[in-house]
Amino acid sequence: MKKRPVQAQVSKEASLKKRAVSIQQQPSNPMRANVGLTPKELRWIRRIQDALSFDLLSKPLKKCVTPEMHYVRGHCSVATEAAYHLFAKEAGFKPYSVKCADGGTHWWLVHPERKVVLDVTEPQIAAGFDYSRRRQYFQNPSPSSRAVVLMIRVLLLPERENSKFKRNLLRDLQKASQ
Repeated sequence: MKKRPVQAQVSKEASLKKRAVSIQQQPSNPMRANVGLTPKELRWIRRIQDALSFDLLSKPLKKCVTPEMHYVRGHCSVATEAAYHLFAKEAGFKPYSVKCADGGTHWWLVHPERKVVLDVTEPQIAAGFDYSRRRQYFQNPSPSSRAVVLMIRVLLLPERENSKFKRNLLRDLQKASQ
């Protein structure tokens, strides 16, 4: 068995150490949601979040989502769709989704040139969610009926009244369910 020259062993060890250091310095999830967005984009996200309500959930999600869960829970599809058609498509964002371990699907937008993730329902996502594991598409090029309802709410309600609207709607839904 041939021995490697000492110089080759040293350079290989140095290379491995250098690689180990670079891996440690890289964040485990380089794409983080809503980091690097403009103030205008962040205002759009807040307005969409404020206009979300139980009636916008799909029928299967209405069975799974409870009032104890975060208020954006289950709204990723409709919220992402609304954001895309309200402002993000024109700004260059592309829609993405991924199948989750629980059998559901999560939706968000990515700006390919700016390398930023816009996730309207980010508060419901576990820390360290992998935004790089994804596929790009929307099922329809035009907004769904639920997205249209959300878009109308966002456009018609003054920004300061969105949370009041949400509180009143939640109160009415709770009364109706009793």
